[in-house]
Amino acid sequence: MSDRHKYPPRGILGGGDGSHTRIEFRDGTRPHQKGRTVMQPGELLRLHFPGGGGYGDPAERDPASVEDDIAKGYVSVEAARSVYGYKG
Repeated sequence: MSDRHKYPPRGILGGGDGSHTRIEFRDGTRPHQKGRTVMQPGELLRLHFPGGGGYGDPAERDPASVEDDIAKGYVSVEAARSVYGYKG
């Protein structure tokens, strides 16, 4: 059983929303999120669970923290520019 398939976790105080839960088999079919599904040996199931929504306006984030996230591979330079207004 899982939640957040239809409504993502909401951000607060200007933070962005999280992502949706997505559960699917290799062929793209999705089991019912509140039901039981029997899998056969060798079947592949992909599980994507969201984190929480964001907290605070991303444009107000400390630029040094954004650069640290880029260096650690948590976010791409393109995403940092788009989300945080990163200028580097």
